[in-house]
Amino acid sequence: MRGIGVAAEPERATERAPYRARLFGEFILTAPDGTDITPVGRKARALIAYLLVTGAPVSRERLSGLLWGDRGEEQARASLRQTFYELRALTVGEAPLLAVDRTHAQVIAGRVVTDLGRLQALAGTTEADAAAALVVPGDLLSRLDDIDADFDQWLSEERSRR
Repeated sequence: MRGIGVAAEPERATERAPYRARLFGEFILTAPDGTDITPVGRKARALIAYLLVTGAPVSRERLSGLLWGDRGEEQARASLRQTFYELRALTVGEAPLLAVDRTHAQVIAGRVVTDLGRLQALAGTTEADAAAALVVPGDLLSRLDDIDADFDQWLSEERSRR
């Protein structure tokens, strides 16, 4: 499975990507027609956001530990399965956003454009006005704090890097 890094060819991805994700401020996911399809559950939003920022296949074991590290292994795996069930609409159709198999999950390359990816594409260019227009006030994934200790640590490190 190949993943999409948020900085992976964003200009070309913009032209063909059916989904859009806002990672700065409140996480929002929109469908090709502009409909808000942001998952209701915070952990489902955190899972998608993590896959988007990571940009690579992530093992189910890593995801369950990241989002349910305070639970037993069996309960964490069951919670992950339930979250994938909540996200099932994003794994089917002509252009699914997510690829999920028995061992890994990932965002399918070229299916989404993020504000973070667009900013990274403009980094180092003279398009300062364009970059400023892309910025959404707020931290990276501002409403996804207090998910789980491991996720919170990862999010804190990502915010520092960005």
